[in-house]
Parts: sequence; structure tokens; C-alpha cells
Amino acid sequence: MPAILALVQRLQAVGPPSMPVGRLAARGLWRPRLWRHLQPVGWHPGVRLQHTTSLQPQGQGRCPVRTLGTGPGQAWVGRGIASKAGAKRQVGTVLVVWDVAHSTPWVLLPDLLPGHIGVCWYGLRVWIALGFRALKGIGWPWHHTRRSDPTRGARHWLVLAGARLWVLAYGTRAEDAAQPGVAPAQLVQPTAPPASRRRRGVSVLRRGLQALRQTLGRGYLGRRRWRVPEPWPEPPPNLLITYHTGPY
Repeated sequence: MPAILALVQRLQAVGPPSMPVGRLAARGLWRPRLWRHLQPVGWHPGVRLQHTTSLQPQGQGRCPVRTLGTGPGQAWVGRGIASKAGAKRQVGTVLVVWDVAHSTPWVLLPDLLPGHIGVCWYGLRVWIALGFRALKGIGWPWHHTRRSDPTRGARHWLVLAGARLWVLAYGTRAEDAAQPGVAPAQLVQPTAPPASRRRRGVSVLRRGLQALRQTLGRGYLGRRRWRVPEPWPEPPPNLLITYHTGPY
């Protein structure tokens, strides 16, 4: 935990103050200390809880969180006090999200109000694993360097971070050009994002690597590049969401 808190402090010092930051964590990192450290810097913690966690919703008695989602295809969102055995209580918004495609529900604890958070935002945490995959197998095989010195490893990661930004910028432009079916060189500005992006057959990283290789093969670097953020994930249309409100 001390190393994580030090990393948050360094990242917060260099990030744009106007950028909203959500920190999505696995349930093994639910610590009140981390929660208290993130909120003063304007970051929004969001952690996954165990099904054994109990909740006292606003205006109600304590109950197991697993009883709030009655079955697949339903979600429950509301403020309350969450706690588990041997841990301190934490006030926040609790989400119990049970998609029909999953055998068990998600139980999440963010600090945002119910109307300010999407029930599927936690799915973005999967990008952490995909990001490591992009750095290794389908991107730069950094794990083959066998570096053991932390200082040398940090310099190597700095190079990869800069290279990844370049590649994603090229890949974004190539993906935008693929939608109307034109060459990337004919696109001079970002296109309007579609209302619902289709499932990608080729990742932005793959497109970027291919576009960058082609550009470098011609002996120059393109001047027009951009990066466009993904839209927030929307809940599936068959998910019935219940928003609980009530006085303490």
C-alpha cells in the first residue's frame, strides 16, 4: 500500500487538474486508507466487493449485498454503508450488476453518486489486462528483455509509453479512415464518433503499428495524428436497473 499511495501522489502531480480520474481496483485492494487518500486529490475510487459484504441501504436495515440483485438481467444501485467481517465500514454507492451472460453479479463500491456513474463502467478494468497484453504479446515483447535493475526497467518503460502514444495516434486515424472507406492520408481531422461502436476485428494498436511501418517505409512521419477517447460503456438493453433512494 505505501508504494501505491506514493504512485498516486506522483501521478496526481503531473495530471491535468480538469481531467476526471476513476481508479478501478480489484477487491483485494479495498482499503479505507486508499479511499481516504484518493478523494482529497479529486480522484474517484471504485472497487469490487465480495458477495459476503453486507450493506445498510439508506432508510433500511443491513442485508447481504447478494440479496439486492434478484437474478440475471437486473441491477441495483443505491447509497449505503458497506462493510465486511474484520473491516471498517465505508459509505458510498453500491452497485449490484448481474448481466444475463454472467453466472454471478458484480458488487461494486464507488464514491460517485448513483446518478453520476454507469453500471457498466467497471468493465473498463479489463483494459488493464489488455494493456499488458499489448505491451507484451501483440505489441512490444518487453518481457523478453529480462531486465532486473529497476532503474533500467523504468527507462525502458518510458520509451514504450512514448512509442505507444504514437502508435495509438496512428491507429486512431487509420480506424477513423476505415469507417468511410478512405485512405488515412485523405483524413485531415477526427471523424464524429459513432453512436455505438461495433466490435473491433482489429485493435487500434495493430492498426497503428501497420500504419506507422508503412509511413516509415516511405521515409517520413505523418503530421496529422490524434487520439479520441472511447465513449463510456452503456448497459445492455435487457438490463433492468433499480435506483434506490431513501433517507438515512
